[in-house]
Amino acid sequence: MGLQYWVGLPTSTSFVKIVDFLYYSDLVNKVKTTVAEVKAALAENFKYAAEPHIVRNSDASTTAKVYINIWDSQAGTRARGIVDKPLFFKKKKSKIYSAVLGRSPHARYPRIQSATPYV
Repeated sequence: MGLQYWVGLPTSTSFVKIVDFLYYSDLVNKVKTTVAEVKAALAENFKYAAEPHIVRNSDASTTAKVYINIWDSQAGTRARGIVDKPLFFKKKKSKIYSAVLGRSPHARYPRIQSATPYV
């Protein structure tokens, strides 16, 4: 095994999640969606920092969240191109969000910290 060299600009990673992705690619036969099917649904030439991780929403649910860590620029250019965009898999619409820890999909809207009572 020889040394492998790589030349390129410094990179970072972006962590995104897909919400309401189908957990079963074939619901009738209970065939679970595979990582390869997730990658094919994205139809982008991403360099994955790790394999996508599929997490079922609940035991009774037919949908899941998919967490993806991709190589990106430090400014997050690649992730910015797919965040808040719809994704269709087997005619089911899902949405891609930034998966920043401790933030909900609607975290970009500031919450009121304190309310001033009207007198």
